[in-house]
Amino acid sequence: MARSTSTSATELGVTQTPESELPIWKTWPGNDRFYCDGRCMTGPSPMNLVGTCLIVIVPSILFNVLVTPDVADATHVVVLAVGISWPVWCLFNLLKTGTTEPGIVRRRPKPTPTFDGRVRPRYKSVAVPTTGLPRGNPGGCTAGTGGSGNSNSNNTDAEDGSGETQKQVTVKWNDTINQYQPPRAHHCSANDDCVDKFDHHCPWVGTTIGRRNYRAFIFFVFGTTLLCVCTCSLSQILRDTLFAHTRLTLS
Repeated sequence: MARSTSTSATELGVTQTPESELPIWKTWPGNDRFYCDGRCMTGPSPMNLVGTCLIVIVPSILFNVLVTPDVADATHVVVLAVGISWPVWCLFNLLKTGTTEPGIVRRRPKPTPTFDGRVRPRYKSVAVPTTGLPRGNPGGCTAGTGGSGNSNSNNTDAEDGSGETQKQVTVKWNDTINQYQPPRAHHCSANDDCVDKFDHHCPWVGTTIGRRNYRAFIFFVFGTTLLCVCTCSLSQILRDTLFAHTRLTLS
């Protein structure tokens, strides 16, 4: 009889780390990418972020080399300082947006089914303060009457015992995270994550825009818009100056 040649990892002296003891980023169920031992996190398309960085960096370098010095000589040295610092600020907000965890709602273990065979009702209604929606799991909110439908809120307002006005909000059960997702949360199919205060998945940044990186994204969008306007304006000023100088020289 032929002897078995298979050897277990224990016989070889190899220690296998249980999955429960591994770092979170090594067992992350979403499509996000991790670098530097989990210290840096990006979306599923990190090369999109690199490409957008190059779109900001390359024109800014050319502009500051070919245009800004002449405009600064004709006007003020502040133009040179702004021309250098503004693209850096835009790039900082771009990188912050692309490497910040957008507000992912963590997955929970699958709960046991109820007596009727269902895990949980698809929708339920919870009461939240009208001053703001909760950022975490809405399970801690005051439960209201059971609701159904696809809307996230209705117009029913009530006051609790402390006199604070509350609104009934319909929350939806998410089978991916195995809990009721917070109001304004949405499951992003690109990242495969449920993101709190989901706005959209931005292909230019390569990740989802949500609660934790929305402000940096707004700063980047408006910052680059102003950068484009200033670049076109200063280029036009330099063109007019050179054109006027050429006419004086020829005359």
